[in-house]
Amino acid sequence: MALEIRGAFKMMNLWISIGLILLLSVGIRLLFNRAFFDKVIGIGLVSHAINLLLLLSGSTNPHEKTIGSPAFLPQESFEATVDALPQALILTAIVISFALTAFLLIYSIFAQKERAK
Repeated sequence: MALEIRGAFKMMNLWISIGLILLLSVGIRLLFNRAFFDKVIGIGLVSHAINLLLLLSGSTNPHEKTIGSPAFLPQESFEATVDALPQALILTAIVISFALTAFLLIYSIFAQKERAK
């Protein structure tokens, strides 16, 4: 039973890694488009891919689950815990990417109004 669960967690990390690669490739492809809105969406996708990368790096034991584990568990060994630093970095990156996306969207609205004059 324990081996099946450990295999399932490795499989989940594999699916997250595949999703990370897809997000990163689509985001980089959108960054090379000429349209400004596509570049904004591309920046958002790349930031989500980086957040997933940070999430996958947070496990202290690669055989334990990464997602859904609390950073600190009472009466548990160090191998069962998840590092809290990547979780804090992800939260910071989400706030920064939200602010950057809002700024770029407002910039595009003003640029479109300026072109219409």
